[in-house]
Amino acid sequence: MLADTLKFADLCVLLSKLRDVKGNNAPVMRKKLFEKFVTSCADKCENGEDPDAAFHPVGNPLYYLPLPTFSSGHGESCTIPPVMANSCFVHIFQVLRLVLSTLDTRSLSIKEKKLVDRVSKALAMSSADIPGANVPNATKVCEVLAAEVSSRIAPDDFEHLSIAQINEKLDHMSESSETEDLQFLFKNCSQDELFWLFSIMIKNVESTIGVAKNIILSWLGPQAVARWNAARDLSEVAAATSDGEPRLGANFRPMLLARLPKEGWWEVIKENCGDEFFVETKYDGEHVLLHKIARDQYKWYTRNGKDFTKDYGGSSSLTNLVSGRIHPFFRSTVTDCILDCELMLWDKKLKKLCRRQFKSQNSEHRSHSFRHIDPTDNVQIAVVIFDLLYLNGKSIMNAPLHQRIRALDAAILKDNTHIDTIAVAPRKTVTTKEEVEQLFAQALGAGEEGIVVKRKDVTYQPGTRMTKSGWFKLKAYLGDNELDVAVVGIDKGKDGQLAYQLAVRDGTNAPSGVEPLLSLRSEVDT
Repeated sequence: MLADTLKFADLCVLLSKLRDVKGNNAPVMRKKLFEKFVTSCADKCENGEDPDAAFHPVGNPLYYLPLPTFSSGHGESCTIPPVMANSCFVHIFQVLRLVLSTLDTRSLSIKEKKLVDRVSKALAMSSADIPGANVPNATKVCEVLAAEVSSRIAPDDFEHLSIAQINEKLDHMSESSETEDLQFLFKNCSQDELFWLFSIMIKNVESTIGVAKNIILSWLGPQAVARWNAARDLSEVAAATSDGEPRLGANFRPMLLARLPKEGWWEVIKENCGDEFFVETKYDGEHVLLHKIARDQYKWYTRNGKDFTKDYGGSSSLTNLVSGRIHPFFRSTVTDCILDCELMLWDKKLKKLCRRQFKSQNSEHRSHSFRHIDPTDNVQIAVVIFDLLYLNGKSIMNAPLHQRIRALDAAILKDNTHIDTIAVAPRKTVTTKEEVEQLFAQALGAGEEGIVVKRKDVTYQPGTRMTKSGWFKLKAYLGDNELDVAVVGIDKGKDGQLAYQLAVRDGTNAPSGVEPLLSLRSEVDT
């Protein structure tokens, strides 16, 4: 297959070229370099270098990506460039794992310091004996280590390793801390290859070439971006059979709220939300997507793609965890569903939801980790639901919000009275600027983060945060009162949380020409 014939050295040449491109035209040049590389991969398929690529029956474990859309140069787009008109699908999953290192699920759980330690161990030397290895710069560390290894180990007489071989070694290294695989790579990689290998190991490729991961995905075409948003899985990005639709149990990206400008915010709402829209409280907790599967199974994914199922419970039988606590409140007719929601802290003494980042809001006056709530704590996790995306075998993301809300209110929970455990977020239908201002003031007065404004007929678009979608957050920055503050102290609590002491200038009694004193006003948790 292509990954067996394509050399890692060729990919390293591409990465170095992408890194070295400078100037105002760099984005265009980088895209062209990447497209040229993809074209060369397709040519190898077309010329028979990858006999498997033209035939991939159902069940084939390989993943293939339809070639991206390119401009024809005449104001229109074509599916593939002319030189590739009859090309096969490109087997590119293995390439993507190396280029998009931050998106690959494989993890060696190392950053710069651990990389230095691991390389030193493989070289049977102390990390202190590698000059410059402790610099606070990931790219520089990789350069230093690559040079050190190359100076100490003369590569064997070898043919450059293939991309498949590199991935195989990295897969094995992610499961074991032994040095044999790394020593093999030392003996079979050039200094430049080692530099990129180390960058891949610490997930620093995108940063090194200076291109964001979403831009790299876009080089593969809009379908690739949609596939990533739908599953956060590079194998799905590269799969020819993927339809780009989020599935039950898949770790897809949630739809996010756009930020309103301080000036002209009402005009933006009117333009993008219509004459009538929903307003909800802006909850300050942990944004999660909750998957209820086959009645009794659960999956929990954060907005950043972390799988916290182990922490919150994968089964209704785990009654000491969140899944077991919320399970009895679902209607018996709910076989499976996907809920867009916020994990909040419910204070059992104060009988209210508390903002996560503010110790002063809970009765224990301390920060809590959602993943480490003790049953003896005064707080417990509560789930606040604000959208329904999937119900009983059918995705409803393409339905307008008001229809999804109607189904959420009617079909999911037995009742909506258990705010201490799980409940649907209340909302109001609003038409005027005065109503928005009133609800905003009420939210801030109640100690909330702000409010959310949502267009009623918008469909759910995973991974997007667009003004035209009509989903906005209004936070305290829109208030009339602003203060310039100074950080005058940092307090590190026993749980590792940092609290910053803030002060403002007190110029009420300062004589003319004298700098006003700083007056301590607040403490803000991180």
